[in-house]
Amino acid sequence: VRDAIGSGGRLVGRVDLAVQPTLAVRPTVEIVARLRLEHPDVVVRLVSPADDETVADLVASGRCELGLGERPTDRTLRWQRIGVEEYVILHPRWQGEEDGRIESLADRPVVAPPAGTPTRLVLDEACARAGFSPRVVVEADHRDAILPLVVAGVGSAVLPASSLPLHPDPGVRWAALPGLRRSIGVQHHDDVASAGR
Repeated sequence: VRDAIGSGGRLVGRVDLAVQPTLAVRPTVEIVARLRLEHPDVVVRLVSPADDETVADLVASGRCELGLGERPTDRTLRWQRIGVEEYVILHPRWQGEEDGRIESLADRPVVAPPAGTPTRLVLDEACARAGFSPRVVVEADHRDAILPLVVAGVGSAVLPASSLPLHPDPGVRWAALPGLRRSIGVQHHDDVASAGR
C-alpha cells in the first residue's frame, strides 16, 4: 500500500494490482471486493500487462505492489498460491462425449491467444502430448474476442474456466479438461508482505 497506516491504525492509500487478463473477472472481483470491505480507505488500481510484458514484470519493476497470476519464473518475487483453476474446452457445435477431450481439436479449427502466452502454452503442450498441433485459424490478442468467435462458429478454443462468463452463451458447449489445471496466486516482493500485515 503506497501510503501505509493512517490515523486510527487503518490502512490508507493506494495499491496497484497487476492482473493476468484471464483472471480479470474471477477471482479479481471477489478479491477486490473483500479488500475494499476490510480496508475502505485503500484505493485499488487494476493494471493489465502490455503485450510484451507479464504480471511478474510489473511487480518486479515496482510499477505494481502485487500481482495476480500464475507462478512467476522471476525468483526474486514471492508467490502465495490462492487456488487452482481448470481449463475448459469450448466448441460451437458439440458432436458427442469425445468433444470433452483435447483430442477433439485435432480436426477442428481453433481460436487461440497469441503464441507464448500462458493459455497458448497450455493449449500447445496439451495438443503435443495428444500427438498433434492445433490448427489455429484466428490468433486473438484480445482475449475478450475468443468466446464470441467460438459463438460465431469460427472455431473451438481452450480457456481457463475463469474466462467463461457467469452465464455462458447457450450456443456454446464446454467441458472441463481432465488434468489441465493451473495454480494461481499473488506475486510480491518480501517488503510488500510485511507492509501489508
